[in-house]
Amino acid sequence: AITTLGRGGSDLTATFIGMALGIDEVVVWKDVDGVLTTDPRVCPEAIPIPLLSVDEASELAYFGASVLHPQSMQPLLEHQKRRMLEAASSSSSPADGMDNFRVRVRNSYNVDAPGSVICAQKKNASDSLLTSIILKQGVNMLDIVSTRMLGQYVLQC
Repeated sequence: AITTLGRGGSDLTATFIGMALGIDEVVVWKDVDGVLTTDPRVCPEAIPIPLLSVDEASELAYFGASVLHPQSMQPLLEHQKRRMLEAASSSSSPADGMDNFRVRVRNSYNVDAPGSVICAQKKNASDSLLTSIILKQGVNMLDIVSTRMLGQYVLQC
């Protein structure tokens, strides 16, 4: 039987194939300059986010950032888990080599734009105080994560 993947199917396929082949970077081409700080249809001043963790990208995609399909981050999440398990069973730190598989989101209409890079873990989690604002009808949520609590959610309402 033939199955249609739907919106974001190419993102999902590219990230799974990229990880299976063991390549360092998958480039996903879109019609915007990367993962943006907010919806450019609502706020034309939206700018690309240069670097995101897989956790940030997954959450943004899940809650409405339509540039990526939420499931397209699954290979990166699996890579992150595998690296953590490898680090736990060896003497290396969890961050060693963790960023070698990444997804870059670029604009096919603006090839000079650097886009956004999504990696397993940011080198410095305090690089950005605010990642993005997503607008979704009927949903009100404030999600604050503290770097001092090793990634634990402090407040979610």
